[in-house]
Amino acid sequence: MNIFSTPLTSLKGIGEKRAEDFEKMDIRSLYDLLYYFPSRYQDRQVFLNIASLTNGDEACVKCFIKSPVRMVRVRKMTIANAVAEDETGSIKVVWYNNRFIDKQIKTETPYIFYGKVTKGKSGLQLTNPVVEKGENEGESTGKIIPVYRRIASVPQKVIRSAITSALEYSKELLFSTIPKQVEEKYNIMSVFDALTQIHFPENEEMLVKARQRFLFEDFFLLQTAMGKLRKREREEGIKFGDTNVDGFLLKLPFTLTDAQQRVISEIRGDIVKGKCVKRLVQGDVGSGKTVVGMCACFMALSNGYQSAFMAPTEILAKQHFENFKKLMPYARVGLLTSSVKKKEKNVTLEALANGEIDVIVGTHALIQDNVKFKKLGMIIADEQHRFGVVQRQKLIEKGDNPHILVMTATPIPRTLSLIMYGDLNVSVIDTLPPGRQEIKTFLLSESYRQRAYGFVKKTIDEGGQAYVVCPLVDESEVLDLKNAVNFAENLRKEMPDVTVGLVHGKMKEEEKNKVMQSFKDGETDILVSTTVIEVGVDVPNATLMVIENAERFGLSQLHQLRGRVGRGDKQSYCIAFAKTSNALTLERLKIFESSTDGFYISEEDLKLRGPGDFFGTRQSGVPLIESISGEIDTEILYAARNAVEDLKDKKISVTDTERKIINFMINRKFFDEHLKNILN
Repeated sequence: MNIFSTPLTSLKGIGEKRAEDFEKMDIRSLYDLLYYFPSRYQDRQVFLNIASLTNGDEACVKCFIKSPVRMVRVRKMTIANAVAEDETGSIKVVWYNNRFIDKQIKTETPYIFYGKVTKGKSGLQLTNPVVEKGENEGESTGKIIPVYRRIASVPQKVIRSAITSALEYSKELLFSTIPKQVEEKYNIMSVFDALTQIHFPENEEMLVKARQRFLFEDFFLLQTAMGKLRKREREEGIKFGDTNVDGFLLKLPFTLTDAQQRVISEIRGDIVKGKCVKRLVQGDVGSGKTVVGMCACFMALSNGYQSAFMAPTEILAKQHFENFKKLMPYARVGLLTSSVKKKEKNVTLEALANGEIDVIVGTHALIQDNVKFKKLGMIIADEQHRFGVVQRQKLIEKGDNPHILVMTATPIPRTLSLIMYGDLNVSVIDTLPPGRQEIKTFLLSESYRQRAYGFVKKTIDEGGQAYVVCPLVDESEVLDLKNAVNFAENLRKEMPDVTVGLVHGKMKEEEKNKVMQSFKDGETDILVSTTVIEVGVDVPNATLMVIENAERFGLSQLHQLRGRVGRGDKQSYCIAFAKTSNALTLERLKIFESSTDGFYISEEDLKLRGPGDFFGTRQSGVPLIESISGEIDTEILYAARNAVEDLKDKKISVTDTERKIINFMINRKFFDEHLKNILN
């Protein structure tokens, strides 16, 4: 028995029905439960008396209820009211849809309430507080409490109880994916202590150390996995006798910027030296990375080689396909996506295998086993952060050490690019094409809502189009955030003569593409969306981006969303609505409002939030440690990379068992059966 095979029903209090609820969130084993980290934390260590409470406070209050709780039924909602008192004063307490609270609360009994202070019609009130009897202090108050993303109908208390049982059960089953000597050298918290502290932190310092352990672990494994792949790669590349791209550039309807020409020269320089091109091309949204990628494909074409251009979404792949046909009409270009009909797909696959296609554009469909190339020489992976190491490697395996460019519009701070892409040469396109105007950005509060609607309507009346991005798809019972479905409906009522489209991640791909295409064709005036449009189509006529609940997005993500407009020569605007009083969040949003420089924004994001967001390791909503600087986390990443080098140089010894554990976890996290067979 191990933590991967131990079912949840082995834990006390979890039967078959409860296990089914957990399974809805892909939590099936002891391992899954232990690594289901909190989405945020509540600091219930702060105790205040009633007289000192102010609007927005989250605190514990020791008090009495003087008179019985009063229950009121309003439509389908139950509202409970009471008055809490202590020696300094009194405050109204309100519970929504808690039908049994009047049976639980007894008068003249000491309680501890934990909740948020809000401003009601009659003054300050505690809304939906957690209730603990005074005699039980310390069970759910007086400490840091983890809050988990909702699991079906499982209450938070049950999740916490299950994880407590899992920690106890796993003491003898847990193993460390970091070798013992590495843990000792780099002062890394043990896996059991880290799991305990990530779920039930004693204090802020221990929580930071636990999170640093898992950041170190993730990066240690990732770097080791990439090292395995690099061992197979050869330094020498396919020799292109002709790297002149004038034939392509002279036929373009525009002139490249100096930055684009510099990057093309860097790519040519690698090839001339006989190196395999392994280059990361960074460029802000709208900087012209695609044309640089097309230049690389032209070099391959000139030398009798095929190219693969991989995009993260079908609609983006189709856009690239159309661009190739327009800008390289002499090239034989094919398209492979999941929606291409079988008969057409088979024709394309046969032509590709016979060398009758020069450039194949597609999504992850390109990495399927039935895709064969006659002479693959160049790979372009657009928006590289959307593709895993495995997907790129599968495409590389289809050729004989082809050249590869990975491109991203997500500006990565230099410190992180050196760590994350140390094996790649980095090129930066740091200027925008001439004629592009800076997007004017405004950070607004809810009081400007109607004025903003007026501006949206004016934009549409003048022939423009607008995006509206919401953080949620549907209405949430627990989060007071805008959702795309309701927002689209409200806009239709607010502006009955305007065509409003809706697109989100829960829609089928075919339906989603249809809505996006309608917007691109100008048939839809406003597109309400979740972040699925973060990487999307060029719509030069879209001149307005409205972002709801901007406080819920990272700085780099906000910048990506803003980059959906300003694709033409018209003045474009971004309106960001925010609902927060958090000083750090407001500081971040002010940076977004004041700058359109993606690289500056990414550096500031790193300072404020640390590097977790760039690698997908950071759990969201951890207000207790928002003050931790990016430098500390970056040091952890450097340490993890150094530890991998230590192992490679045999400065640290690893037991056979530890090596097996590392290989097992790498295969589990990063490699599918295809790559396991290649590497083993």
